[in-house]
Amino acid sequence: MQTHLPWKWEDVDGSTQRARVIGGWLIRSFFGDTQAMVWVKDNDHEWKIVEPKVDQVVERSTLAEEFA
Repeated sequence: MQTHLPWKWEDVDGSTQRARVIGGWLIRSFFGDTQAMVWVKDNDHEWKIVEPKVDQVVERSTLAEEFA
């Protein structure tokens, strides 16, 4: 069992960072002059940061088809 983890902030996206802590992650987000923090349980540190999959071209007429 780990008893010490180095304190290192990693970027999740442009306004959110995470730091590995024992038992999970400490998440901090910035909103202008405001900062929010939360702890997320992840005992095995399985959360991998991936690039979001975004379609470059979105046709407005088909956005809500899956909800019809």
